[in-house]
Amino acid sequence: MPISRTHKFFKLGVRVFERCLKNLLGSSYLKLAVALTNELDLTHTVSVHGKLIRIKCTGETVRIRAREMLLREPDTLIWIDTFDRDEVFWDVGSNIGVFTLYAGLMSSARVVAFDPLPQNYTTMFENITLNHLSDRVMPFCIAISDQTNVSPLHISADGCTPGGAGCSFGIELDNYGVSVDTFVKHPTIGFSIDDFILHFDVPFPNHLKIDIDGIQEKVVLGARNTLRDPRLKTIMIELQPNKFQMNKNANDIILQELENAKFTCVKIAPGTPNMTNDRDQYPTNNFFKRAE
Repeated sequence: MPISRTHKFFKLGVRVFERCLKNLLGSSYLKLAVALTNELDLTHTVSVHGKLIRIKCTGETVRIRAREMLLREPDTLIWIDTFDRDEVFWDVGSNIGVFTLYAGLMSSARVVAFDPLPQNYTTMFENITLNHLSDRVMPFCIAISDQTNVSPLHISADGCTPGGAGCSFGIELDNYGVSVDTFVKHPTIGFSIDDFILHFDVPFPNHLKIDIDGIQEKVVLGARNTLRDPRLKTIMIELQPNKFQMNKNANDIILQELENAKFTCVKIAPGTPNMTNDRDQYPTNNFFKRAE
């Protein structure tokens, strides 16, 4: 998520002020900085239908996600609004937990949330606690793929921050077949959805969201048994534009697997603001429902 030029200048000003303060206070600086940070209210509150969603803004990218949570993907919120109370929502690629929090608070759904980036998981955990959702949300700091293994998570510089994205598990390629500009490799546990359900006592998904970077088709291929279980009712998956051959190949696999599992696409929505629902040109959020 890009940071504005104004904010970059603001950050520069803060760094200059910080250096001056450090030189002035000497050894007392760190004590003051820690005390000040602990006392600051870094919470952004979003009001939805009389309910309050609180998000801990541990960085600028998180602040942007919190500020825009009702604007960026309204079709996903509309979809979540259709969930019945206590139905189970799996949020694969949960980031800091915006949709996890919305589902837990607004639909009273039970949520299983996955994000492999440690800083995203930490922020999501804080948000779950802040919103008193620990009894409704199970968060996991693991990757979801087509098999169970340990592989490197390739984290870009932009991704190495709370709210970050653009990282890739197992392969060093982004959504467009371009090598990730890896800032750090983080060894990460990965599971297929089918294996995770087989090995652990977790609630089975009634609704499944897949919004990750680079390996969407692997997630779907690793969920063949889950996709065919009638308890799974709906799916939302972000697809990358077909104009890139790598994406088209992945999308063809995904769409065929969902068709084989008796799912029908009922809506195609823009994946990002100011774009369209043109699958060939732009990222899209695709909503599927099990055929009657």
